[in-house]
Amino acid sequence: MTVSSIDNSDPLNIYIGNPELQPEYLHDFRLNFNSFDQFSSISIFVAANATFTNHKIVNARTIDEQFRQTIQPINFGETTRYSSYLSFGAPVKFLKSRINLTADFDYNQGNYLVNELNNPFKNKTTSLDANLTNKNTELIELAIGYKWTRNGIDYDRDIQQNQTYNNQIFYTDFALNLGENWTISSTIDYTRYSNASFGEATDIALWKAGIEHRFLKDKRGTLSLSGNDLLNQNLGINRYSQLNFVQEQRITSLGRYFMLSFTYALSAFGNDSGIEVVKRR
Repeated sequence: MTVSSIDNSDPLNIYIGNPELQPEYLHDFRLNFNSFDQFSSISIFVAANATFTNHKIVNARTIDEQFRQTIQPINFGETTRYSSYLSFGAPVKFLKSRINLTADFDYNQGNYLVNELNNPFKNKTTSLDANLTNKNTELIELAIGYKWTRNGIDYDRDIQQNQTYNNQIFYTDFALNLGENWTISSTIDYTRYSNASFGEATDIALWKAGIEHRFLKDKRGTLSLSGNDLLNQNLGINRYSQLNFVQEQRITSLGRYFMLSFTYALSAFGNDSGIEVVKRR
C-alpha cells in the first residue's frame, strides 16, 4: 500500500499527494507565416498552434457539507487547446498614417472533477485590437486605438455556472517632440467593464502625462516629470475566468500622484550607432 503525503496547513483546503501519478504526454503543432513588402509597407503575420495532451494531470476535488476541499492530482482523460494570432499592417496614404489590426483566439477544452463527477468545460478567449498611427514621427507621435476582449467558459453539466464577460479599451498615445531635447507626452486609457456576472458595468478613465528633457553628452541623461492618474479614478480592476468561477478584484490604487525622475544611459544610442529603438504600446 502506497502512503500519500497530506498537507493540512490550511484546514479549508487539504492537499493529498499521489505517488502513482504518471507523466502527461503533450503533442504540440505550430504554424507560422510572416510577410513584409518593403515597397508597399504591408505586413502580415499569422500563427496557429494546436496542443493535445494525454494522461492530463488534473486536480480532483472533494467538497464536504461545510465547503472544505480535499484536492489530489490525478491522471484523467485528454485535453485539447487551439490558439491563433493574426496581425496585419498597412499604410493609409491619404491620412499619412498606418493602420494595424490584430486578432487573438484561444480555445481550451478539458475536464473538471468535483466529488468524483466529471464536468467537461470549454474555455474561449477572443481579442481584437485596431489602432491608427502617424508615419512622420519627427514632430508628433500619435496612436489611437480600440481593443475588445471576450472571455467565456461553458460546462457540459452545470450549465448554471457558464460565464461570459466583455472588456473594451479605447486608448490614445500622444507625444510632441520639441527639438532634440524636449518631449511632451500624454496617454489616455478608457476601459469599459461589462456588467455580465459582476453586477453593474464600470467605466474607468486613466490619464497619464509628462514632460522629459534630454541633456548631458550624447543625450545620456533624461530628467522627467510625470503625472499619473490625473483624473484621480483611484481604482484598479482585474478579472479572471477560472475552472469553476469568475473573479473580479477591485483594488484601491494610489490615485493621482506626480513623479520626478532622472535616468542615465550607460550607452549612447543615436543615428550613427546603427541601432534604432522603437517604442510600442
